[in-house]
Amino acid sequence: LMLLMQERLRARDQVLLFLNRRGYSPVLMCPGCGEAVKCEHCAVSMTWHSRRGRLVCHWCCNELRRPEVCLTCHHQGMHELGVGTERLEAVVKQLFPDAITARMDADTMAERGAHERVLAAFRKRHIDVLIGTQMIAKGLDFPDVTLVGVVSADTGLFVPDYRAAERTFQLLSQVAGRAGRADKPGTVIFQTYCPDNYAVAAAAKLDFDSFVQQELRFRKETGYPPFSRLIRVLAEAATENEAQSVLQQACEPARALEGVDVLGPAPAVIGKVKDRWRWHMLAKC
Repeated sequence: LMLLMQERLRARDQVLLFLNRRGYSPVLMCPGCGEAVKCEHCAVSMTWHSRRGRLVCHWCCNELRRPEVCLTCHHQGMHELGVGTERLEAVVKQLFPDAITARMDADTMAERGAHERVLAAFRKRHIDVLIGTQMIAKGLDFPDVTLVGVVSADTGLFVPDYRAAERTFQLLSQVAGRAGRADKPGTVIFQTYCPDNYAVAAAAKLDFDSFVQQELRFRKETGYPPFSRLIRVLAEAATENEAQSVLQQACEPARALEGVDVLGPAPAVIGKVKDRWRWHMLAKC
């Protein structure tokens, strides 16, 4: 990807880099005990935003100053784990100091009119490299974009959702469609730890039919839609016991129904948001 960027920038073409994760680093971790800085209101790690100098929870918008020592073991210094668009922008500017780089994500586009300004500058070729999250994946038509790089194509692949592969294929296909939209041929690079995954492999070939056949086979074997009906019930409460109790009551009549499989109750993937505990169940029929 770096070599192709050098080549395209030398030819005065434009480059799009896609990473569906904002901030500088998704996790600030202690190298001593391995503990990450978590939001006190939500059951998630806080994201380090270097430019703002703040740790931010992307669920409740809670902010913290960066701790100098680990709050658990008092180890000096914290380690920035993972890559967000802010960190990617810093690396691109370091590697290609002569290229004009811009970033499009929820942090940089908060001001009214910012979205239109950046796209207009990119269209007029005032920007060489555009880095962004999902907002650059769809609907953009720039004839001089001849290289699209997807940094970490696996970001959404292992989310605990039966639609994860479908959404990954959809997003990668949309991003790939941004390259070579005019007379110049385009190249798309997927950076992935899972090149053999059927969603990534099919998106790399833009092979819709093979992905659908494989995905439908998986859905049929596991009994997921479109071969079944699925309902998710989510309970939120001020205490975990209360949320669990509500879900257990909801499960009892569902289990009595003929032809209905009930999965759960169990803690939700994000077990607490804005100081409210979350439990969920799935009913499949």
